[in-house]
Amino acid sequence: MIKEKQVVEAKVVCIEAYGVYLDYQGEEILVLIPELSWKPIQHPSEIVQLDERVRVYIIKYNYDTQKFVGSVKILDQESNPYYKLIRFGIGTEVKAKIKGIYGDEATVILPFNIWEPVSKTILPDNINPGDEIKIIIQEVDADKKRVKFKPA
Repeated sequence: MIKEKQVVEAKVVCIEAYGVYLDYQGEEILVLIPELSWKPIQHPSEIVQLDERVRVYIIKYNYDTQKFVGSVKILDQESNPYYKLIRFGIGTEVKAKIKGIYGDEATVILPFNIWEPVSKTILPDNINPGDEIKIIIQEVDADKKRVKFKPA
């Protein structure tokens, strides 16, 4: 019997555009495309092949669909951009780019292509999309995929 937060090795039995279905001892596990890889992909076949055995972390059991939901990428922390950012170190100054400004918020692109929403109040005045700024990393929570920073 599979349990949440368990790691199992399961067989790829179906590849769809939105994710893959795995089989582990007769139990079906769904891994959606965002949970296959830390890098953006267009189709699950870029990561897995039919009948391949993969290690999967069981996130939860979905009672509505009666399927387990899993993640392959969570087991590959070396590729996790947030862990890469942690290695820069807290207090490190890095360059970031303003992606967009939406009312009182902005989207900032940090190193390793991490997109972080932020209140416009912490940014310099007269900032525009496409501008590059220097920031200081204050906190990185890789599990929650959140970064706190301040302007340098």
